[in-house]
Amino acid sequence: MLGLIKKDLLLLKDNIILILVFILMLLMMIAGEYNCNVIPYCELFFIILIFSLVSTFSQDSKSNLNGYAATFSKGRKNIVTAKYLVSILLILILAGISFGLWSLEVLINYRGSFYYLLFESIIPFTIWTICAMVVFISIFYPLVFKFGVSKATILFAFVTVLSLSFHDIVWLEGNIETAFKFFTDQPNLGILLTILSFGGSYFLSRIIYSRKEF
Repeated sequence: MLGLIKKDLLLLKDNIILILVFILMLLMMIAGEYNCNVIPYCELFFIILIFSLVSTFSQDSKSNLNGYAATFSKGRKNIVTAKYLVSILLILILAGISFGLWSLEVLINYRGSFYYLLFESIIPFTIWTICAMVVFISIFYPLVFKFGVSKATILFAFVTVLSLSFHDIVWLEGNIETAFKFFTDQPNLGILLTILSFGGSYFLSRIIYSRKEF
C-alpha cells in the first residue's frame, strides 16, 4: 500500500514542483502588490492537480502495473485505495495552502475586516472547493477504473456537452451558485453528502476493478 502511494507521489513530483513554484510566485505577488486576488490562482492549482491525478492512471496502464498488481491477493484493492488516499491527501493539502494564501492576502489588505471575511468567505469557499473536488473524483474515478482514462474522459466530456446543449452557461453558473449557497448555508449536510459520495465511489471502484480483466 505505502509503495503504491509513494509511486503515485513520485509520478506527481514534477507537477507538485510546478504548483510549489506558482505558490512561491503568488507569495511574492501578495507581498509586493496591493489587493492581489489569489482565488483564480488557487483555482488553477486545483485544475493542475486534477489533471495530474488523472495522468497517473495513464502511466499505470503504460507500465502494465494493473496486470502485475492483479496477480496479488490484495493488489487490486490496494491500487484503488492508494488512488483515493493520494487524491484526498493532496486535495486537503492544497486546500490548506489556498486557505493560508487567501488568509494572508486578506490580512495584509483588509486587516480590519479579516475575521468577517474569514468566516463569511474564506472558510466557506475552502470547504466548497474541497467538496467540489472530492465530488468530481467520486464521479470520475469509477469511470476511469471501468473504461480507462481516454474513454472515461470522452464519456465525461460528452455528458457535459450534452447537458449544456439543452441549457446554457448561465444555467450552469446558476447551478454552481446554488450548490455553493447550499454548502455555505448547510455545511454539515454538504460535508456529510460529500463523504458519502466519496465512500460510495471508493467501494464502487473496488467492485468494478475487482471484476476487470487484464
